[in-house]
Amino acid sequence: MTPPTPPGPPSPPGSPDTPDRSEPTGLLAAEPEFRTLAAPDEYPDTTTQPVRLRRVLRGRRVMGYLWAAVDDGAAGFVPSRPAGDEGLDTAVVWFGRLRAAKAQGLGPLQALRAWEGATEEPRAGRLDRTEFEVGSLAELEQEAGR
Repeated sequence: MTPPTPPGPPSPPGSPDTPDRSEPTGLLAAEPEFRTLAAPDEYPDTTTQPVRLRRVLRGRRVMGYLWAAVDDGAAGFVPSRPAGDEGLDTAVVWFGRLRAAKAQGLGPLQALRAWEGATEEPRAGRLDRTEFEVGSLAELEQEAGR
């Protein structure tokens, strides 16, 4: 029995014996397709109705505004531009809280008041005691510097 022949030196790139690896093959050849299988229910995030709102504070600094439409079921959070990245970080927490409130069956105005009196948390901040009403979401966004 003869022993197997050891492999020779690799072929230089571009030679006919070298496989072309410049283009992906097999499963990697196609762009992946992403589909959302499930997502939490959310309140609509836009309205033409007046909105009720509470400022969200960290210490005395305004991080943004939690709002709920007076009539049409919409609610959301508008980060304050002067709060910068901290305001955006706070928004992540409040959007999660709004999804949880929706999942519990709370209406937008109930959600706006659900955290009333809660102690301040490092990322979420706390709600100001005073509830305001403005004529539109656009007016609130202007106030927030958006």
